[in-house]
Amino acid sequence: MRPSIGLNATFNKGGANTGNIAFVSQSGALCTAILDWAQSNGVGFSSLVSMGSAVDVDFGDILDYLVSDANTHSILMYIEGIRNARSFMSALRAAARIKPVILVKVGRHAAGSKAAMSHTASLVGADDVFDAAVSRAGVVRVQTITQLFAAAKALSCGFQPVGNRLAIVTNGGGPAVMAADRAADLGLTMATLSDATIKYLNQHLPLNWPHGNPVDIIGDAQADRYHHAAKACLEDENVDGVLAILTPQAMTKPLESAQILIELSNTHSKPLLACWMGETQVADARKAFSKARKPHFCTPETAVEVFSHLFSYYRNQKMLMQIPSPFPHHVVSDVESARLIIGDAMQEHRKVLTEVESKALLSAFHIPVVKP
Repeated sequence: MRPSIGLNATFNKGGANTGNIAFVSQSGALCTAILDWAQSNGVGFSSLVSMGSAVDVDFGDILDYLVSDANTHSILMYIEGIRNARSFMSALRAAARIKPVILVKVGRHAAGSKAAMSHTASLVGADDVFDAAVSRAGVVRVQTITQLFAAAKALSCGFQPVGNRLAIVTNGGGPAVMAADRAADLGLTMATLSDATIKYLNQHLPLNWPHGNPVDIIGDAQADRYHHAAKACLEDENVDGVLAILTPQAMTKPLESAQILIELSNTHSKPLLACWMGETQVADARKAFSKARKPHFCTPETAVEVFSHLFSYYRNQKMLMQIPSPFPHHVVSDVESARLIIGDAMQEHRKVLTEVESKALLSAFHIPVVKP
């Protein structure tokens, strides 16, 4: 590993914590704000790159460097626009095969993409194209800087996400409903617990637990109930990840329950996320999660969003590794017809093809289209 020289060529007053996250940004102001935030949140960087106007160094060049940097374990990006799409996508695919790449792309609602271009108002806009391209490259796209770092910290825990079936363990009904609602918003599946899991939980939980998912271990739950409930869910083949929620009540022991989950997380590869709600009474538990480098959150919705990002990473990595089926050699594309369609539009100084023209263009290359 190369030694760090601690070079600071920015307008930022302080330095950066040492870590294994590389952050690449097109906004210098955002870099200084994140550096200031990182100091008190235990986030460290292997590199932090502000690209400026990218006159001579672009995303592709920076990604090519970071993919071979042994100190960089994950790459975070803040993107406003892409100059060299071919170089960007090539470097992005190469990086994503080796390290988690998570990005925020702003400008999602540009004025030029407001108007719908078909009778169904559903023609794909530039942002949709970008989203599909980076997903196919194995990259996770998030919407906020908070989600960017939360997803990075979760991926750095060594989880091996395999699906989107979520189980919720909670000592309060309300937060579980909030989590389930957010899971539905994101297209996640509430896991159906196996008969063996239900039988195990019947033996270790109060008689009035709801016998399903979410697993409500009742408000007077101690650490042992968290242990049995989380363990049973983690070992259930119908479950891909577990979210444990704690609300501080008179009988609750937040720190002991947190320590139980930390031990379970160390022995299981499935994502185990914690949401310890409140502030004063759960402060020591949050410190324990942070010290053990386990993902923990203040609200159920944020935790569910991170689980969704973990699943997106798994799904996008599978897409990245897919190889297109061979195209039959005897099928010849009608290039001349395609040229005529595009040529006619250009002569009329049009930048958008009609629906009929678009379908004809796709058909010329034997791409299936919906028939009228």
